[in-house]
Amino acid sequence: DFRGGGFISLENLLFLAKRYPKSFQQLLWKQGGSRATWEYPFAVAGVNITFMLIQMLDLRAGKRSSWVGVK
Repeated sequence: DFRGGGFISLENLLFLAKRYPKSFQQLLWKQGGSRATWEYPFAVAGVNITFMLIQMLDLRAGKRSSWVGVK
């Protein structure tokens, strides 16, 4: 479900997988540390992190502070 972070959240997960494949696999398959009784799915966490960054950096597409470069 990419409604929160949009397509960029998928791009971020793919970038992590391609650029840092070993770390991505370790996170995906939880190869380090102990398992918790309650866990948050890896992909959902990635989407939510992207959503939080979009909010923190004020990158929402509907609210432009500048029209430079827009045709």
